[in-house]
Amino acid sequence: MKGEEINRWIEAIVESSEDAIISKDLNGIIISCNPGATRLLGYETEELIGKHMSLLIPAELQDEETEILSRIRRGEKIKHYETRRQRKDGRLIDVSLTISPVKDSKGVIIGASKIARDITERKRTEKLIQQQASLFDQVYDAIFVWQWNGPITFWNRGAERIYGFSRTEALGQVSHKLLSTQTLLGMDALLQRLESQGQWEGELEHVTRDGRHINVESRMVLVRETASAYVLEVNRDITERKHAQQALEESFRREKAARESAEKANLAKDDFLASLSHELRTPLNPVLLIASDAADNPDLPSEIRKDFETIRKNIEFEARLIDDLLDLTRITHGKLSLHVRDVDPRMILQEAIATVRSDINTKQIQICLNWSAGDSIISGDEIRLQQVFWNVLKNAVKFTPPKGKIAIEAIITNGQLNVSCTDTGIGMTQGEIGCIFDAFAQGEHIKNENHRFGGLGLGLAISRRLVEMHRGRISAHSAGRDKGSTFIIELPLAKKGTSNSVLTENFEPTGITSPSEPGACILLVEDHDPTRTALAHLLSRRHYKVMTARNAAEAREISAKEKIDLVISDVGLPDGNGNELMKELRKRYGLKGIALTGYGMEQDIENSLASGFVTHLMKPVNVRSLENALEQFKNP
Repeated sequence: MKGEEINRWIEAIVESSEDAIISKDLNGIIISCNPGATRLLGYETEELIGKHMSLLIPAELQDEETEILSRIRRGEKIKHYETRRQRKDGRLIDVSLTISPVKDSKGVIIGASKIARDITERKRTEKLIQQQASLFDQVYDAIFVWQWNGPITFWNRGAERIYGFSRTEALGQVSHKLLSTQTLLGMDALLQRLESQGQWEGELEHVTRDGRHINVESRMVLVRETASAYVLEVNRDITERKHAQQALEESFRREKAARESAEKANLAKDDFLASLSHELRTPLNPVLLIASDAADNPDLPSEIRKDFETIRKNIEFEARLIDDLLDLTRITHGKLSLHVRDVDPRMILQEAIATVRSDINTKQIQICLNWSAGDSIISGDEIRLQQVFWNVLKNAVKFTPPKGKIAIEAIITNGQLNVSCTDTGIGMTQGEIGCIFDAFAQGEHIKNENHRFGGLGLGLAISRRLVEMHRGRISAHSAGRDKGSTFIIELPLAKKGTSNSVLTENFEPTGITSPSEPGACILLVEDHDPTRTALAHLLSRRHYKVMTARNAAEAREISAKEKIDLVISDVGLPDGNGNELMKELRKRYGLKGIALTGYGMEQDIENSLASGFVTHLMKPVNVRSLENALEQFKNP
């Protein structure tokens, strides 16, 4: 190949590169740039040529260019240097730089070639992962995150325990090489299915740090960003279960063994969801107890009470989100609960807008609210309705381009509140409108746009179910691609004289005869120190005598010595099961109790009621719910 032909090839590669490629002299003056540079930095070519590199460098990083030029003059090549650069519109972006010296025909360094890759989305994702790290570290299973075709970026304590590799040893490694991953499909087939479907579930064989071969039940979700993609992998060690399964297969017929294996797999799935929900909910419990108590405390200044009310609402909202994301069985079967009372929809909508305000400001979206519904009141679950409005608004913000517009209008029509949300976003095809409210549905745009909008497709599916539970309706409309979308939420107005109530599928307590008047003695059994301390303090303030136990053994010892009127106990205790403890205390002393737990599957509720608990409270619980439960004992 001749020199001229080679040069044409090089020029074509540079022109078509998605990365920014800039050449400069040893004084930092820009000599050339490719289209990738103009797209990344927002400048036209003529605005960059002849300008100093300092034009693209934030004020606080100006010294970088001097250091970079010094290293280039020494003949050094700089690889994957992560820093920030400033676009023409003033926005800062995270970039990874590779800079190489440029030499003339005599080998003298005359300038530098710089390749810049946008890593803003990667940095944002890594920051989000770090923010969630404290929650993931409490989970017993292995949870780690790895870049698509890249290294591990997060490794929780469960992964350290199962595999033996410390976080320091794991970060930066390729997961399937570190763990010598083996799968029946083959690793290539697994990755292809993960890439095409966005998720994968199955069993893997891994090798631990000490050389042991273990089996894990694995769940992977592919999260695509604009410039990168990550895989969230959750693994449970099922080695012992696999050994037991093999023993069964040796003893029984193949058909029976396969059936029992399937049943065990389903139980393991439910146990995983229940355990993970419990671990995430428990730390929220003392926060919600204290915040809800302070929000109702008339001795505190009103501004302080408002602050605690904000904390209370957001903790309850977080608990609902955890419940929706983790309890997939309940979502699939539509088994959601509503706590209904008369609420102000305008206030709920404003709170939902506040939750997406930072994204609105970032994209410079104009939002217009036209409330023509007066002082309307609806009967509903405040937290769930905020979740509906938030999901619709979040969807509108996500699909509306920068400097777009979102118009929200509320009117009263035929005894119903109609709230419409219209955006100037990418719009929808008729095919997308037909499945937009289906679980895990994604728009047709992801086929050609590399899933750049992200999301798993649960928000609108959950919203439809919640609106229908409020006897309402949600619908979507669009004139087509790039013509915006409109979502309309219809909710019936509250009838005069409507009393507050709870629409729930939980079992209602019946036949309660044990009193729980202030001054009565309550046995509080809770192994989570912050929750036990907070509960004991709040109950004491309400003039109850409180005896605390950290486990079942201490509870039995106290019950044998003290006259107990009521038991409040967690179900998961370090030395036993709270249901079994309640059965024993009911049989010996005729006691009844309140279950306070992070386990909330239907079977969990049935088990607690069958054991003698007359009320099942799901963590995190606020003081109002606890007071209502105690009131039921006083008024059988």
